[in-house]
Amino acid sequence: ALGGGNPAFRLEKNSIVVAKEVKPSTLIELTESEPQAIITENGGWTSHTFILARELNLPAVTGLKNFLRRVKTGDEVVVDGFGGQIILNPIEKTRQKYLAAAHEFQQDKSANLETIKGKLKTLDDKEIKIRANLDLPKDYAQAKRFGAQGIGLYRSEFLFNQFKGFPSEQEQVGAYRKIAQMVGEEAVRIRTFDLSVEQLADETEEKEKNPALGLRAIRLSFSHPNEFRVQLRALLQASTENNISIVLPMISDIAEILRTKKLLVREKDKLKKRKIEFGNPHLGAMIEVPSAVLMIDEIAEEVDFLCLGTNDLVQYLLAVDRDNEAVADWFRTLHPAVLRSIKTVLQAAERCEIPVVVCGEMAGSPVYAPVLLGLGATELSMNVNSIPRIRKIISEIALEEAQEIVGKLDECRTANEVEEAVSEFYQEKWAHLFSKDIFPPNRNKKN
Repeated sequence: ALGGGNPAFRLEKNSIVVAKEVKPSTLIELTESEPQAIITENGGWTSHTFILARELNLPAVTGLKNFLRRVKTGDEVVVDGFGGQIILNPIEKTRQKYLAAAHEFQQDKSANLETIKGKLKTLDDKEIKIRANLDLPKDYAQAKRFGAQGIGLYRSEFLFNQFKGFPSEQEQVGAYRKIAQMVGEEAVRIRTFDLSVEQLADETEEKEKNPALGLRAIRLSFSHPNEFRVQLRALLQASTENNISIVLPMISDIAEILRTKKLLVREKDKLKKRKIEFGNPHLGAMIEVPSAVLMIDEIAEEVDFLCLGTNDLVQYLLAVDRDNEAVADWFRTLHPAVLRSIKTVLQAAERCEIPVVVCGEMAGSPVYAPVLLGLGATELSMNVNSIPRIRKIISEIALEEAQEIVGKLDECRTANEVEEAVSEFYQEKWAHLFSKDIFPPNRNKKN
């Protein structure tokens, strides 16, 4: 058990890590010891740490208040990452039950892999592109084996964690070229540093009261102009094969896009004077905040593509901190406002004839993916380990059916009504793919 969330020693192999909270950078360090699972008292299902845990195929449960007081080093713990629960020192019958469940999961996983062949199409012949979200470049080989068609979102802040600070221009050029060579013609969309001021601050400095609404993502890049220009120059140099695109995170204003475009022009001029070869990468915007949804037509005219960041979109639309377990029941992915916003963005992209890729945990969820297709999504990007299951689901449903369920959802006024309609439809049409209990218990469902 790690009370502070930082590893002071190398863990024994197959350990289960229990901590108050764990930073993404710490999680990467912990994986060197190959832990079996991770449990934290603080955090949320869509927090960056737990998104990374799923990418690493690491079972994880969060929000277990005061668990550190109950557990001690050497205890045996069952971690049910699907059900979001743990069992401390289970009896033998329970232990065998979960061992059998783990074995069955591995068999299902193998069966899903057997379906990965060629292009992905629905039963009524609509092609859907599946791409990978990546922190770790080495994971693309696995993504490719699972059927990924390129990288829909490469989180460049992994380099910040790797180098313990802003990497140099040449370090970035090397990293971006490496990932571009790996994907080849499939292409990669690289998001500029999506960092918060807390990640730059010294431990002794005062923390922001609300980092989700603070100096982060594109705002932080503008506040560190030298480092931002270095990253843009590196991306330009690495894009000579024309398979790299740049994604700007947390765009809330067209002015942020125009400002970045001017910076790109200036950095191209500098590279020309230095006689350094560079490419002309496409520029895209992450749509994550309400103002971007409301201004989507104007934004779509200024970029080459859009990325829908569903995790933050839900957070900002519903005013729910995704890292705060106390308000987890208000984080409703199928809230009518969320569905309408996604549809608005997809329709704007279609009008402007630009591609849009849906990212985030929604894209990688077997329950939510059919809804996204019904709303009009044709490109989904997700963590590597979600790809086989999503490919299997999509290959066994018809787009016409997905559109039918979305038509029914237009009449819903609450998240509860949406979830009930989805559950009913899935049991009627796709009972062979989904169980009856597809949504976790939620206190807000009480009348």
